[in-house]
Amino acid sequence: MAVEFVNALNAAAAAESEFAKLRRLLEIERKLVHRLKQEKEDEAEMTKRKIERMSQRLAGAQKDVEYATARADVAENEWVKLRRELRAAQELVQLLKPESEETGQIVLRQVDDKELELANALNAASVAESECDKLRTLLEEERELVQRLIVEKEDEAQLAKRQIEEIGQELTNARKDAEYATARADAAETEWIKAKKELQEEKELSQLLKPECDEIRQSAMRQVEEKERELVSALHASEIAQRECAKLKGMLEEEKKLVRRLILEKDDEVQLAKRKFEEIDQELAHARKDAKLARKDAELARKDADAAENEWTKVKRDLKNMEEHVKLLKLQCQEIKESASRQDEEKALQLANALNASVIAESECAKLKRMLIEEGKTVQRLIIEKDDETEQAKREIEKMGRELAYAQKEAQYARNDADIVENEWTKVKREVKQKEEVIKLLKLEIQDTRQDTMRQVEEISQELDEARNEAEHAQNDADIAKNEWIKAKKDLEDKLELIQILKLECQEASERAKRQVEEKELELADTLNAVTSASSSSSVAQDCAICLTNEKDFAFGCGHMTCEECGETLSMCPICREFITIRIKLFP
Repeated sequence: MAVEFVNALNAAAAAESEFAKLRRLLEIERKLVHRLKQEKEDEAEMTKRKIERMSQRLAGAQKDVEYATARADVAENEWVKLRRELRAAQELVQLLKPESEETGQIVLRQVDDKELELANALNAASVAESECDKLRTLLEEERELVQRLIVEKEDEAQLAKRQIEEIGQELTNARKDAEYATARADAAETEWIKAKKELQEEKELSQLLKPECDEIRQSAMRQVEEKERELVSALHASEIAQRECAKLKGMLEEEKKLVRRLILEKDDEVQLAKRKFEEIDQELAHARKDAKLARKDAELARKDADAAENEWTKVKRDLKNMEEHVKLLKLQCQEIKESASRQDEEKALQLANALNASVIAESECAKLKRMLIEEGKTVQRLIIEKDDETEQAKREIEKMGRELAYAQKEAQYARNDADIVENEWTKVKREVKQKEEVIKLLKLEIQDTRQDTMRQVEEISQELDEARNEAEHAQNDADIAKNEWIKAKKDLEDKLELIQILKLECQEASERAKRQVEEKELELADTLNAVTSASSSSSVAQDCAICLTNEKDFAFGCGHMTCEECGETLSMCPICREFITIRIKLFP
């Protein structure tokens, strides 16, 4: 019986230790959830800031591109205007062939204006080049940001590795605790064997020392009362453990709610990020539509894209290796869990063995009771034999009446004592039976409490598994966000390539403008030479070829000139014989 009480106390202590372990695990899970919340909030804020910066920079880049395209369009329009004006000037030179120095000065002024316009166009081209340099600096900053993000992701992966190592250490500690529990169970078994030996020795002593049975009974009653008190305390401890289990369940439900809220918030953040990425994709599509006109130097961009793809494949390989490492760690955790469950099953088997041993002890106690009953029967037989002997002594010794009377009185006293002893023994038997029934009920209650505690432990373990699964889902969401960020990075690289293409186009446009300016300078030089030659020839032939008195101040559509009086009267050119369609008055 004492061993059973000791086993019950050990079981209660083991349950308390398991509840303490569960509390520690819950505190660790809370800390992990809190860290995950903080990390996810920080990541969400970082992504929001990065998306805002990217959107601002994309808007700035679009504005710069629009401004550059507008400046290029203005330069092209000015160049078209200049070409038209130059053609008109050439036609006028061919038609009119100015005859005075004032016309030459006007042409020089026009040439100076054209030179100023060309200088403005060159300044616009230099401004476009400076804007392209700004875009380059912005793109370099974007690359630095992408590198920083990669470093941050690597740091996050290292933190995850550290957390997994901490979990492995906790699992090793759990294994050590399980080994310690098995050692405690082995010690309990050895103590049970010792108690069994002591019971056997007590049996021998009880057979040898019957007069000390009363004292032993009293001590046994006291021990039973003490064990009952200990059982009451154990039941109280089990009730406290049940309350703590209920509290832990409530805390787990609250943590589940928090995890669900976090999941919903993460889903909202992911949706917002997806919307922003869609907007960025739309902007990129517009930029691609605008940049379709300039795709001459795509081979360099393709080479850069191939290099970027190679880098991306390297990053993919690293990520796959990290995922495989995480999977291996998960498998190790599962194996450790299975080993812990096996150890729990072994503990349950050990407890069942202890219960079987207690049943064996009860059977031995029943045997002792039977031996005591047999001893009572022998006492009764001895009393009967003594009565027979007294009767024979009465028949044989009638002379010794007094002595027989005295002997009869002593026999009666002995009978009375035997009756008293029998009554006390029956009372003790009844009390022992009652105590045995109480002990059986307590055993049943202890088994029920153990089953309840085991169920609660299984429920808590299931809830912990659910929390871990939710953490894994959150990690998968983070991986999805990371993949989306990588897609955005690709789109930004495409934008960088487009900006490089635009820059090359701007350079080509500036070179074309320079070439056109040089051609214009050559054409202006030719026009100046023509003007000088015209002024030299006008000094020779300024008189009218018809009247030879007036100066030539009237021109026809064919380019020949006369004076105004002769020109108004003529219908056909006197020099080339063409019909006159246009008459132009020339002023000196």
